[in-house]
Amino acid sequence: MESWWVRSSWLQKAIGFLPGFGWGLTITYFSLVQGRDIPSFLLSFKDLMLHGGMYFIIYVLYYMGLIGWNFKYRPPKKENRWLLVLLGMTAGGILEILQETVAIGRSGTWEDFAANTAGALAGFGLMTALHRRIIGSSKT
Repeated sequence: MESWWVRSSWLQKAIGFLPGFGWGLTITYFSLVQGRDIPSFLLSFKDLMLHGGMYFIIYVLYYMGLIGWNFKYRPPKKENRWLLVLLGMTAGGILEILQETVAIGRSGTWEDFAANTAGALAGFGLMTALHRRIIGSSKT
């Protein structure tokens, strides 16, 4: 079946990416807010698991935006899926630098950057496998 991306208007595409954009703003806010202002429920998670989970979720949301929230369409091109990983890595790296240089009472670390990247890669693996499985099972 033809790609959703080809068949959609710019408004449909923009709406498809709104959840990912909103989640990205949430990550940015909580990455740059002072440490004492972070909600206690977020602090209850292990730091690296929280970082990985945030970037896993953003990858999944942007992947869903690429397919229009409908698995019946072809999976996005491999280059586009890897571009999402690269964007996640870049955003994670920039936020870690900003935490180190701009945010008050925060510090950026290589471990957090690695966890951000691992989360995006886990999202890549899960969504690729899940989409292939759903497409494959719908053909039978």
